[in-house]
Amino acid sequence: MSAIVDIYTSGSNSWSTTFLQEPRFGLGAAGAGNKIVVAGGALYNMTTPSIAEIYNTKSRTWTSEAVKVKGTYLAAGAAGNKIIFAGGINFFNSQIISEADIYDVKTDKWTQSALSKGRCLLAGAGIGNKIAFGGGCLFYVGGYTDEVDIYNTNLGKWSTAHLSEARGLLAAAAAGSKILFAGGFGSSGYSSTVDLYDIKTDKWTVMHLSEARDHLTATACGNKIIFAGGENNSGYSSTVDIYDVSQNSWSTASLSQSRTRFAAAAWGKTAIFAGGVIEKKGGTDVAVIFTLNP
Repeated sequence: MSAIVDIYTSGSNSWSTTFLQEPRFGLGAAGAGNKIVVAGGALYNMTTPSIAEIYNTKSRTWTSEAVKVKGTYLAAGAAGNKIIFAGGINFFNSQIISEADIYDVKTDKWTQSALSKGRCLLAGAGIGNKIAFGGGCLFYVGGYTDEVDIYNTNLGKWSTAHLSEARGLLAAAAAGSKILFAGGFGSSGYSSTVDLYDIKTDKWTVMHLSEARDHLTATACGNKIIFAGGENNSGYSSTVDIYDVSQNSWSTASLSQSRTRFAAAAWGKTAIFAGGVIEKKGGTDVAVIFTLNP
């Protein structure tokens, strides 16, 4: 468990380090406007962190707010001026969380809402005026869910839909008008399924990754949505599946190392895949930087 935050500045191709006030694991993070918010997770004693921590990218300073986002292994998504932290599990009392905490970056206010079904290890992503949370594990209840909760940032209202396959440990990212939920693990094992939601047409399409896996990582860079790494019965994966939103086509690439349970983020034409676990070697500090060609 760590409080370290590594910050990459693409313009100068440089790294800097800062720290959270509360070391935590299983947290969520998302950004909107000039703010990146870290919330949820669990402390050393498995209790809920007492604060949400907010990084201002312009002033390069941290502030904190006394907001208890209760979930560990929750999902975070952002669109417009809203960031939502949803679902998760409270390890201290074994409770599956249905709460959805909504932060408005313009007003600096928090409101509380709820998913249609409590679950953890779900995935979230947002684009345009929609933030969607799909899938998840029911943990102590048992099983997986295909539930999708979609928040309309303009209306402040929720609607629901369903994935084509119930599963957790999946990944989600969005670009253009598309939100993609990919991979995961369900009752049939590791999944290669990709559920594509078009926010303009309100239609769903089913596609497939080149390799079934869970614990993969996703981000979007320009018009590309990237799903990287993960694990399956063959071990850890180096596979990278890239969806081109403009062309409606897939291509593949490979990470420099097979890895699982790592993080990804993107800004402009740069995406970073950092940390994670390397097979037979444990944790890694390697960061892979992907730059989109003009």
